[in-house]
Amino acid sequence: MDDLVKKVIVKLLEREHSILTYDYGNQNSYSTKNFLDNQTIRMTGMNALVLQKLVNLEEHQFVSWVLDGIHYGIDFHFHVSSATYHLIPLELLIKWPIRMYNEKNQRIVACPEKAITYKEMISLPDAGILIRTKSQIITDLAKEVEEKKHIKVIERF
Repeated sequence: MDDLVKKVIVKLLEREHSILTYDYGNQNSYSTKNFLDNQTIRMTGMNALVLQKLVNLEEHQFVSWVLDGIHYGIDFHFHVSSATYHLIPLELLIKWPIRMYNEKNQRIVACPEKAITYKEMISLPDAGILIRTKSQIITDLAKEVEEKKHIKVIERF
């Protein structure tokens, strides 16, 4: 019994540090075996249509696979082009347990609050990208943090 427990612990430790990279455009099938072997899955080649399918929970093989992965506790990292900033569904950035990155590996985030304050800005990753709506305001103190942390703010159309 102790030998089995040791094997399980070794497998879990290996999984914890294992990262799998997929290119969305080149994948035809998605397997739950990937969830058993990897803690983090990087998805490159993501586009706005795929992101919208996720938010709408459309019946699609990829959507089902991601939902299963979330159930397995997978850390999904979606990589998108900076040209798609205005097309990324805000709900995906705010409510989903998925991390979004651009082609320079900068984290893309959004805040649900109407006013983006020092508290929200200080918690954002350095050199990250903050997507905000026209109705959101950024306080003066938050703007100082934005400059110090080199956060780029993108205002949605």
